[in-house]
Amino acid sequence: MDHANNNKKIEAVINSFNGAERATPAPYLLTRINARLAKEKKYNFWSRISAVISKPLVAGSGIAVFIAVNFWIVATLTNTTSKTVTTQLPTGAKYEFAINVSSIYDIENQEP
Repeated sequence: MDHANNNKKIEAVINSFNGAERATPAPYLLTRINARLAKEKKYNFWSRISAVISKPLVAGSGIAVFIAVNFWIVATLTNTTSKTVTTQLPTGAKYEFAINVSSIYDIENQEP
């Protein structure tokens, strides 16, 4: 490639910006944009609720109430002690049942 030809093309591109001026917006453009955004922005129920909940005072007090309720539940569950009574069958009855069940399925020990 010819470096001189490339340099001429680069100079032509750079020189094309010589007459360029800064763009100026139409008068009151920002005011019209803000007015249209305000007109299109309609708050529904959920956006209003989320705006209220996201405030630090509301969110902080909600978290504090949640933690307090959790501590109260844990405290009431640990204070209620229930005594469980366990009964144990005599070991003879347990083994007797096991022998009876196995003899039911044993064909040789059954009487005709």
